[in-house]
Amino acid sequence: MIYEMPGLSLLVLGSFLSGAAIVDLLTRRIPNALIIGFLAIAVMLQIGLSGSLGLGSAIGGLLVALALMLPFYALGGMAAGDVKLTAAAATFFGPLGAVSVVALTLVWGALFGGLLLASRAVRRRIAGGTASPADDGRFPYAGAICAGAITTIALQAHGISLLSWN
Repeated sequence: MIYEMPGLSLLVLGSFLSGAAIVDLLTRRIPNALIIGFLAIAVMLQIGLSGSLGLGSAIGGLLVALALMLPFYALGGMAAGDVKLTAAAATFFGPLGAVSVVALTLVWGALFGGLLLASRAVRRRIAGGTASPADDGRFPYAGAICAGAITTIALQAHGISLLSWN
């Protein structure tokens, strides 16, 4: 089943994820206040749109995303804010959509990470082998989360689902 996201949900999701991506890019952090506000609005919106089914879907998406992302945090592959932001975004997609959001977020993260490593290598080469002070080793992952959610929406709009339940 393909889920069509209402315009208000798209606006809220896009606004929060874009804001988080900008904050993460500038500070290399995703503040808990932003994530908690995003999560609260997302759950309220889901309840408002679909009642108890919306609440169940939101909680299911949150839990699936947490379960899929926590191993990456536990292994040091990403920060806790990245896991929490992905889980908050997944509340808009439900449990099945959360799998797509996580999978596509990881794909975008790998692409962005590869580009970041390549640009750091070029900068080091230009600087004569020394690292730039801006190369603190941290990766602003919120952009990949935003891209994963947007790609999921685009695929669903074209009737494509990475996972289906029959």
